[in-house]
Amino acid sequence: MNKYIIIIIASFIVGCSTIQKDKLEKSIDFQEDNSQAVMYFSMAETAIQQNDFGTAIELYKRADKASLGNIYIKEKLLNLLRQLIFINPILNEEIVQLGEKYLSQNLYTSQMLIIIADSYIKLKDIQKADEFLKLAIETEPSMEHYSLYYSFQRDYNPPADTTLLTSALKLPWQKTESIIKVAQMIQEYDIYKALSILQESYKKWDDEKSLQSILIIYEDKKEIEKGLELVQERVKSHKPVPDFMKIYLIEKLFAFQDYEKIIELKDICFEINTNQILRYLFFSAANLEKYDLAISAGKAIEKTPDLTDELKPSFFAYLGNIYFLSKLDEKAVEYFLKSNEMQALMGLFGELTADADEMTKQRIQKIISLFIEQNPDKDLANFLAGFTYMNLELNEESENYFNLVSVDFIKENGLLNTIAEAYLTNSENIPKAKELLELRDEKEPTINEFLGFHFYLENSDTLAFHYFSQALKENPQSEVNIFLVASLVAEKLGKINNMIFILENAIQLYPQSPDVLNTLGYSIAKYEIKDKYAAAEEMLKKALEVESENNHIWDSLAWLYFKMDKYEQALQAMEKPLEQEIKLSELAYHLGEIYLKLDKKELAREYLKIAIELANDEKSVELSKKLLKELK
Repeated sequence: MNKYIIIIIASFIVGCSTIQKDKLEKSIDFQEDNSQAVMYFSMAETAIQQNDFGTAIELYKRADKASLGNIYIKEKLLNLLRQLIFINPILNEEIVQLGEKYLSQNLYTSQMLIIIADSYIKLKDIQKADEFLKLAIETEPSMEHYSLYYSFQRDYNPPADTTLLTSALKLPWQKTESIIKVAQMIQEYDIYKALSILQESYKKWDDEKSLQSILIIYEDKKEIEKGLELVQERVKSHKPVPDFMKIYLIEKLFAFQDYEKIIELKDICFEINTNQILRYLFFSAANLEKYDLAISAGKAIEKTPDLTDELKPSFFAYLGNIYFLSKLDEKAVEYFLKSNEMQALMGLFGELTADADEMTKQRIQKIISLFIEQNPDKDLANFLAGFTYMNLELNEESENYFNLVSVDFIKENGLLNTIAEAYLTNSENIPKAKELLELRDEKEPTINEFLGFHFYLENSDTLAFHYFSQALKENPQSEVNIFLVASLVAEKLGKINNMIFILENAIQLYPQSPDVLNTLGYSIAKYEIKDKYAAAEEMLKKALEVESENNHIWDSLAWLYFKMDKYEQALQAMEKPLEQEIKLSELAYHLGEIYLKLDKKELAREYLKIAIELANDEKSVELSKKLLKELK
């Protein structure tokens, strides 16, 4: 047996011995002619203190024999045996043997009966355990015994009799713990009754344990706000509130974005003084633009031991932002330097420059100058300066700072794409962008693809088409999205033959792609390439085999049938989109056209009006307005 475990058991038993000795010495059974029993009892206690449990058992038995009518010695002996079951489970047999003997002598207490019942449970004799637990209630009808018997029935002889708990609650309410235990059992089958009991308990004792149980029920009922109100009332009344409950309150208020209340509880936040709770206060104050309080919370966070090195860069960046918003620019620079983490500062400077007025732009430029001047990491400082000036649309200054950043820094930090994009944005410096892109280990996207996407997003369609064409020429097996975007750019430029050619090449490589099949099939219908109608129908049906719920493909097929003068089939194809709310002007316009051809003018008007109201496709809106005029 582990020596440490023995010491723990011994400590527990010795504690019990002291209490029981008082009872024994006051017992009427310990008179002078029972001096032998007293001697054996004292010797047993000494044996327990020396961890000699076997001897202690024998001495208790001798004390019992010397004072046959003394119930306390019997209870003490059974208690010791129960504690030693952990070491020697066979002692359960001895407990039940002694128990039956004491029962036949009518010498027992309710506690003894419970010990005996527990041993019967361990011996898997549930019927005998049941008998002893019933007798314990008859001997001493207490709330603890009723709840214990209910728990026994629930676990070993279900279903448990709920009237046991009703009987328990009719007894005097003397212990908070007993009431909570009963309420927790009732909660298993009647959460509302359990809540009512706990509310009565809280009203009676005004205690933290009842409140904690109430909070748990409110969590289960998704009525957390009611629990928070109780905790807040307790705080306002200056009643004792444990730290875990204060933390629970702050965490939940933050989750509910109740920043005002968190600020009202700022003293509690500073009192708890953990990184997490102070961060809730920090961000609450920042959200409500109470920057002085945010700075105080930030300073406290900086001193907490649980502000990890991993969290420091982003936190210092946030705190620097608060100083900036407070117009304390030198302190802002101090904390930006403490952060000195590229991603955190990129995100922050991006926010600072968004929609900045002229005065703010000047402040930002001054901060950048100080940041560069005081920062030993010149590469980082110059990169962030270039990034910030680009966001301020000061393109020449931005490019000058990017020119100062070393290639090694750019490569080590994975910035080749980022700075290449910046050169294109600042001055369409294609040679410089290509130079950086050539240095990449990862060659995807290719240089031409990269340039194509950049100019596509900039709406420079001629350049975008040029570079996408180059990309497809150098790699005829490009990814499917390159073909699709290239075809879209060709269409914008009115190069319909090029668009069809690109999509037909794509379909050779990606014959199962629903996007390619749909785009090509719809384009054939849209531009009325009649000799390809049959092929387009086959493509769109094939696309639907892959994505049968795709309303866009159904719309494409319907429009193809419309162009083929198959109006009934067109309407049938629209059945799937019509099952849902129409949200696209183009789809609504197509329905209007189809209904008009089927001479269903009221429905045509309805969908043409929807197309105009949705207003998310300019061409469809224009055509819908024209048709409506003709219908008047």
